[in-house]
Amino acid sequence: MPAASERPDAIQTRHLSGVITRVRAEGEPTEGDESIRYEFTASTDGVVQLWGSTFEILDHAPKSVRMDWFKSGNAPALWMHDRTQIRGIIESATLSGNKVSVIVRMSPNEDTKELIKDIDAGIIRNVSIGYRVFAEVMESREVDADGYPTKTTWRVTDWEPKEVSFVTIPADVDTGFGRAADELKTRVSYLEGLAAADISTRTNTMSDPVKPTITVEESDQKRDAALTAERGRAARIHEAARAAKKNGLGDFDERAQEAIEKNESSEDFHRH
Repeated sequence: MPAASERPDAIQTRHLSGVITRVRAEGEPTEGDESIRYEFTASTDGVVQLWGSTFEILDHAPKSVRMDWFKSGNAPALWMHDRTQIRGIIESATLSGNKVSVIVRMSPNEDTKELIKDIDAGIIRNVSIGYRVFAEVMESREVDADGYPTKTTWRVTDWEPKEVSFVTIPADVDTGFGRAADELKTRVSYLEGLAAADISTRTNTMSDPVKPTITVEESDQKRDAALTAERGRAARIHEAARAAKKNGLGDFDERAQEAIEKNESSEDFHRH
């Protein structure tokens, strides 16, 4: 298949709802180890919609998944894909059948203690995996009577899981969490370019491949700027909530989380 453009080199994410099981040690606990661990499925080979008519399958054959990092004991467990919000470490990872399963040892920091309470209470039950794509092939392509693509499915045949995150809601490009909109659109443009070039080669129905709307460098710059702005907004909201509690004005932690999830500005939260 001809390459119409360079592949966007960025970490992707996908959401998974499932069961997060607390791992209980058998027999006598290890002396000095009072860590809390959870086991859950981090990824499957289910079909996921990337954008519009573009869909993706993560192939889980052993040759397709680069598991060294996940098995190294160094891969992080994060909160909402924020690299500054570490909540634990992936102690072990297993690739079996059509899924990757992990055991996460939770951090003893104060923020993680609150997260543990929510997980044990069944409030937080969603996880998301961050991964990097190295190779993919077109699995199938459906078109209407006029030859317009209605559904294109890509199978990722070479990828590497990088992190897992506990999330409150599914990754949604419109919420400010998960995969950044510009980043995702760039990758979809890349895939559409490959599809258009492939169809042009075989049927001569498309003379010009679709080109990405922005370059990879521009996408990285926009993604980094968006992540920095988002982290700053969330930090300012949390700081305002802490200040309010410190000054006896009430507990606004829940309201702060709601403001972050609804993409509310820090100024609006201050006024509240």
